[in-house]
Amino acid sequence: MPPPDFVITGASGGPSPRLEIQAFVQNEKFFSLYIQALTAMTAGQDQINVKSHFQVGGVHGRPYVQWNNSGGTDPVQPPADGWDGYCFHGSVLFPNWHRPYVAAYEQILQNWAISIASKYTTPDKAAWQEAALAFRLPYWDWMLPQTEGVPPDQVLTQAQVSIIASNGSTVLVPNPIIAYRFGAVPPLGSVFEKNFATWPTTLRCPDSALPQAHSQPAAVVQNVRVLYPQRLKAFGELMITSDWLQMSNHTRAINPSYANSLEAIHDGMHLNVGGRAPNVAGHMSETDYAGHDPIFFLHHANVDYILELWQRLFPNSWVPDSTAQDGGSWTVIDQSPIGPKSDLTPFWNSETTYWNANSARTTKAFNYSYPILVGLDESNPEKARLELKERFRKLYDLKTAFPSKPESASNPSQLEEEYLDWRVHVEAETHALGGSYSVYIFLGEVPNEPKEWMGSSSFVGVFDVFTRTNRDNCPNCRANMTAISEGVIYLGDALKKTLNSWDAKDVVPYLRENLKWRVAQSEEPNTPLSRLPSLEVLVVALPMHQKDNDPFPHRRAGREAQRFPEVTQGREGGASE
Repeated sequence: MPPPDFVITGASGGPSPRLEIQAFVQNEKFFSLYIQALTAMTAGQDQINVKSHFQVGGVHGRPYVQWNNSGGTDPVQPPADGWDGYCFHGSVLFPNWHRPYVAAYEQILQNWAISIASKYTTPDKAAWQEAALAFRLPYWDWMLPQTEGVPPDQVLTQAQVSIIASNGSTVLVPNPIIAYRFGAVPPLGSVFEKNFATWPTTLRCPDSALPQAHSQPAAVVQNVRVLYPQRLKAFGELMITSDWLQMSNHTRAINPSYANSLEAIHDGMHLNVGGRAPNVAGHMSETDYAGHDPIFFLHHANVDYILELWQRLFPNSWVPDSTAQDGGSWTVIDQSPIGPKSDLTPFWNSETTYWNANSARTTKAFNYSYPILVGLDESNPEKARLELKERFRKLYDLKTAFPSKPESASNPSQLEEEYLDWRVHVEAETHALGGSYSVYIFLGEVPNEPKEWMGSSSFVGVFDVFTRTNRDNCPNCRANMTAISEGVIYLGDALKKTLNSWDAKDVVPYLRENLKWRVAQSEEPNTPLSRLPSLEVLVVALPMHQKDNDPFPHRRAGREAQRFPEVTQGREGGASE
């Protein structure tokens, strides 16, 4: 086996923090270096170069080619129809696999930034070189309450951006963040399919499937804003989910938690940006093409940020041993056990070995951190954990995300509220419709026109399944033809508008009469429910409690989730029992 073209060590210069994108664009040195480095990586290299944006983005899907000499010339278990790929979605290693992936991209970007900074001729050249060493990929925090998760204009709308050039002048340059323009080699028609083979650039919420389609950034903003309350609730619950299996991925657990996993939240953001049915799906909405949109790495840097927060809160919870990997990959045999020591191919940490979950467990392994972690007392883990919770409370107003009906108490600091948190649990076969799809949840009448669903007063939330259109070249997908994805839609905000009581005797009859759902897939906007026989919509209520001095809600110990199958039983896609 030839050695890799490059080994992934992470950025150089010590463990500098990644900045959130809102703060990052205000730092003129970091932003100027980023724009120039990303331009070099996207336009300054041919698409055959292993360090090009096209090749690194393609690790996530297409083109189906060997990357960085990872694996042999043939897969360890040749499939009947060709390429295996490196796919780790719907897997306990989903968060772990993406950590060295983002670090590899960050490493390449920083190398460009260092090279660019060396060419500055300004009196403060040394400061530019220091900035290049401290440069880290920004993360897009789609949980920030101040913006409802919407990124700055530099990420969505500005075709040109202002930067400081190497001679110190302020110049307007094309913005490489808003889209990637594909090169001529390889021809897109030879490696992509359908409309993706005809679009010359990456698109976000495209206005059509035609070759001349345009992105619709206003639609991205609407998606991100409308679904912010649901996302904030999911984020808050994730931070009290202590089990790795339930936290890490969207595949149905043996004992469902009736909460959203990190991967499920991540899935929804992909479709917020790329577009969800009934609208046309852009690159971020398909696993095969998502990695080519520059926003992908800002998004996944945030997934990593959430992973790091979760690890700090639950330091003793980790990847379990001997979990079967359905479908395998280029280097993993179908149904072989995977765990914390499994190779995270194709990410080398030396010329002969790969990163694994254990070696990539900390951000320090790749020389980065996050601002919320700076200054924590690492020598005292429990003190650091409590301080992190306090910083968390100040940054994210999670208490507003959950129902709140506190009673009077003599000691307000110990005020504790208990309530039933109502939600809809949705599960369905991941690959049943041959691509990404969405299940829309409503309380009330559903508009006849699918494009009016999300804007209707009856709309509550949406469950997104993020996958690829062509399963043939993904063994993880091919073997998982009956794999089940799951997630939840929270009903609390919608119920507060109508009901004064959340007792089951009041909520159940209301939901039985008003709860409705629809399925949408890009090629069939109002998908007949008969096409998704695996769909199960179940109403669940969780006993929750929360104290004023704790930023997180908690499930009441010793009290199980209450299932109400009678709400949806007897309806197509309803509860089975």
